[in-house]
Formats: sequence, C-alpha cells, structure tokens
Amino acid sequence: MSQTPIRPEFQVHMLNDSGKTQATQIAEVLSEALNKLEALVGPGRELVIVKTKLEEACFFAKRGMASKPDNQQRQNSCEHCDGDAPAGKRFCSDACRIADLPSA
Repeated sequence: MSQTPIRPEFQVHMLNDSGKTQATQIAEVLSEALNKLEALVGPGRELVIVKTKLEEACFFAKRGMASKPDNQQRQNSCEHCDGDAPAGKRFCSDACRIADLPSA
C-alpha cells in the first residue's frame, strides 16, 4: 500500500472524557426517541426505516462531535506539564525534562 497521507475526513478521532460523555448523550437522546417512536408507529417496514435513519443520524451526530478538537484525546502529552509534546517525545521542552528529574 502507498504512503499517501490520510486526509482529515478519514482520520480516526480518539475521544477524551468529554467526547465520550457527549457520545453517550447522543446515544441516550436517540434511544429515547426510538423508544417513543416504536410505541407510536408499531412494527412494520416504516419502523425499520425509522430505525435505519436514526442509526444514520447517530453516526453523523457522533462524527460531527468527534471532529471537534475539544472532544479529541491529545496525541502526545508532556509528562511534566501536560502540554503538547512532539511525537515520540515524553516532554514538551528541555525545561520540563529537567524539572521532572529527581531531586538530588
């Protein structure tokens, strides 16, 4: 397979705690809606379509929520200050690396 960079539209978004909470809230809202609609519509082809469309709505709602940077888990955090560390590095700066050394 080629080394084509992955476009933002297709990247995986790992959620932070806030994002996970929001994903659960989206699922709860749509579950409540489906429960009410099942009681009103009753079994049949139309209800199957309603379920499919709510599943689609859930997917796109979660995708929209997950694409917001505030809901994404940071890729690499500094072990000292929780700032953004470069990929493959434990600290964001030499100052944090030195500050994290054990005291003599």
